[in-house]
Amino acid sequence: MKIATVCSGIGSPEQALKELGIPHEIYFACEIDKYAKKSYLENFTPKIMLSDMTKESWIGKEYYSDLFIGGIPCQSFSLAGKRLGELDPRGLLFYDYYRYIKKQQPKYFIIENVKGLLSDNDGNTFQNWINLLGQSVNGTPFFFPHEDSLLYNLHWEVLNTKDYELPQNRERVFLVGIRNELPNDFVFPGKKPLKLRLKDILEKHVNKKYYLSKKMIDGFISHSERHREKGNGFKFETKDTNSIANTITTTEGSRGYNNFIKEGYINQNTQASQVFSEFGISPTLASGTHGYANGYVKIGAVRGRNPEKPKSRKSGLETEQMLEINENGVSNCLSTVQKDNLVIEYGYETLIRRLTPLECFRLQGYPDSFFYNCESVNSDTQLYKQVGNTISVTVIKAILKNLLKNETTY
Repeated sequence: MKIATVCSGIGSPEQALKELGIPHEIYFACEIDKYAKKSYLENFTPKIMLSDMTKESWIGKEYYSDLFIGGIPCQSFSLAGKRLGELDPRGLLFYDYYRYIKKQQPKYFIIENVKGLLSDNDGNTFQNWINLLGQSVNGTPFFFPHEDSLLYNLHWEVLNTKDYELPQNRERVFLVGIRNELPNDFVFPGKKPLKLRLKDILEKHVNKKYYLSKKMIDGFISHSERHREKGNGFKFETKDTNSIANTITTTEGSRGYNNFIKEGYINQNTQASQVFSEFGISPTLASGTHGYANGYVKIGAVRGRNPEKPKSRKSGLETEQMLEINENGVSNCLSTVQKDNLVIEYGYETLIRRLTPLECFRLQGYPDSFFYNCESVNSDTQLYKQVGNTISVTVIKAILKNLLKNETTY
């Protein structure tokens, strides 16, 4: 198969095809972020590597692909962002995507975006995409197709990463197009029982740079309260390792921590990111430089300690690998910043750390070997950003397996 991707990131579809064992050649990839491009090229070898899809004519046989995939930037439509939709230039990249399909007419295409796309502009943005791309949607033909609509049958659904074998609560819209002369028997993959929890993806030995100071946590709580008063969705809360984590975000710098792990007693009153239990599920890995989500990992208090009898613990001592949340809870988004030191809760010292880049890559379904290739050419800041922007490998893998069943055998 000839495949091509735009807004390629670090190459989730390419990794999924590799794991499925489907013979393919990457005709081109396109990624504007120079750091993500470095990670991509450490793992894949496209015939052409492009940078800006808005500057391509898409004319010529070298651009043709059987399968065309794009994770169009989601910040324009994210519930956690400013929701500018098509007023944001990134929201207009759809039309460059549409222009490619119109000129090259691939057999199949897939678009991935955040769930907020469905409600942008009262649903009109997504409906416009549907009208332009196809002749039917989810089996129902359009009686009066748009004059510029393409000859594709469309299927769309919201899928959650936690339903596809990864302990992360990450909802994304997937829109699949099938050229109208091809069999239109595609169905989205069914949900699978979740067997993994946060404890299954955690590293055993973590560098102290991933731990947060009390000052930093206080700042999260204060920031969270300000956003709560404004009605925004940024909050800091704790969960345990028996739970599901929230969306992993790409937030970087001083503004965003999500998905932190806690070992010790749960503080249900905190509000800046979630903590997971020993068997927990990570929050969705998210993207953008907005506020705070959830997902703190708290480390330090020994199981069974009486909170009424504080016991001093110093940074650097070994601690129990134990995250906290209710057994069926779901944790929040992973974020991108780093600090160390102790945090005081319940009158005794405990530690809170963020998830490491490797743990975040695992929560998106990447093998450790893939991560190490990316790590060799990137800082932690860029790794968090890249993994927050990527499509969950297990989800796109399940979609591709169903979509390409008429093309190849496994």
